[in-house]
Amino acid sequence: MGISTLPVWEITVYWVCWLSAVVYITENTILASIEFRKYLSPYDIRKGWTVLGTTLYKDVSNFEWEFWFSAWGWIVLPCYIGHGIIGSLVNWKCRNLRKQFFVLYTVGVVWYVMGLKQLLILLLHCAISFVTAMSGSSVLVWIVCLLLLATLNHEVTVQWLRLAVDDDVLETKYYLFVFTIAMTNLRYISFCLEKAKSIQFIKSQEMITGESVQKQKMPHREDAALRAVAQNCNFMDMMTYVFYFPLFFTGPILTYDKFLEQVNRPPQPWTKPRITHLALDFVRITWWLGFNYLLLHVVHLSAIQLQLDLLSSLPLWTLGGVAFWNFQFFQTKYVVMFGLPSCFAKLDQMEPPAGPICISHLYLFSTMWQQFDRGLYQHLKRHIYIPLGGSRHGLFSQLLATAACFIFVYYWHGNEVYLAWWSILNFTGVVMEVIGRKTITSEAVQRMMKKHWSPSWQRRFLAALLVPNFIFCSMASLVFVGGSDAGKIYFRRLIFGDWPTSAFMLSAVVYCIIQVAIEIDSKSVKKDKET
Repeated sequence: MGISTLPVWEITVYWVCWLSAVVYITENTILASIEFRKYLSPYDIRKGWTVLGTTLYKDVSNFEWEFWFSAWGWIVLPCYIGHGIIGSLVNWKCRNLRKQFFVLYTVGVVWYVMGLKQLLILLLHCAISFVTAMSGSSVLVWIVCLLLLATLNHEVTVQWLRLAVDDDVLETKYYLFVFTIAMTNLRYISFCLEKAKSIQFIKSQEMITGESVQKQKMPHREDAALRAVAQNCNFMDMMTYVFYFPLFFTGPILTYDKFLEQVNRPPQPWTKPRITHLALDFVRITWWLGFNYLLLHVVHLSAIQLQLDLLSSLPLWTLGGVAFWNFQFFQTKYVVMFGLPSCFAKLDQMEPPAGPICISHLYLFSTMWQQFDRGLYQHLKRHIYIPLGGSRHGLFSQLLATAACFIFVYYWHGNEVYLAWWSILNFTGVVMEVIGRKTITSEAVQRMMKKHWSPSWQRRFLAALLVPNFIFCSMASLVFVGGSDAGKIYFRRLIFGDWPTSAFMLSAVVYCIIQVAIEIDSKSVKKDKET
């Protein structure tokens, strides 16, 4: 179903309403940050920049941002620069040693930054999963890798892991260790599943033909991919993938099939367009880094959100502003966290997944999952969703595969209560979308809509239908960003706080956002067709 156009005046009204709402809630949020600063915890707000004699206070309560860009960022950043410089020299002078450099450099950095005991535990995880993959059983790989992941989620094993961390009064070293194990787990799952699949494929082909796979002609793309994995699946290949430094600590995730394809490409010349594109990427990431620091000095998003009594008493428009800017910071934070490592990976001629899409004009759960953490989405799709049948075997198979994806996402992030609620809400939202899409695109509904409504009115009707879905998606995301208690406050007050006025105003603003988002999508589709 194509995207129909609306009158220019109508689109202009939607843009004006949306931008006016953003300006108004932003002003309210800035003023509230100043007015209620005295009620915020002194551990969450500290003196920051001084501008024209005025001292600004910085919100330091966002754990993930402070962890990477205060505690560890300036320690790890020189290691990224070192990898970029030395890696470029290795690629230029002795490219045949490139993979060995990838492994040795990261092992050295991990040993230096985290310590020998933590490095040995990471190597032990890799060795156990690799031996498991040699069985050729994807089921066994999943069982073992999930058991290894479980060491992060249960108190007994957590206490053992803490023994590997020395001199860690603030527990920053432990959290770095936990984050690293979690990211490593995704990579060795991807490698081991590809290895197990290639072993199964080789055995089946040799049983059928009686000759080695290397001698067979394989016209199919998937067959060629499996043969490539079979030829590049020893322990050194695994180490090259799992310990590839630019993507080691924060990602983004690159599945092994894509990593293998990219790392084995012939060297590409550093043309002027390529250099310009990479330079602009560095400039863009630096801009967003500065924007995030400025934002944390101007609005105290996380600090306000942590004070539940204050959050419960904020005026509704201010509460909406806190929610809106928490969303924006969540996105721009990952733009930097994914974007900076990706820039250094591009020095190695790798192509990591693109960064998060702007969430201001996302109105579908499915789009949020597909285009926010694209690497995680590709990992889930390739290793869980498609193997369980996906959408190829009917609605039940699709919902089962989707549920399995969200169960894994929940357990990988940590088996906390708020993460369970977040996963359940997201699964519910995706199910609503799947059923709604199948209903709307059915022949009977399409025939009725085309008979009674013009294309423009069909678009308005669909936008109105998407309003509850958008609100539901936003509330689910707020549970992830702020926790279940804060999520309940947002839900109760933004929808029922001044019923029915609050619900009507929220729905009206959301309707304008959806229409603007649809318009942006239509322009993007048109541009893609022209190019």
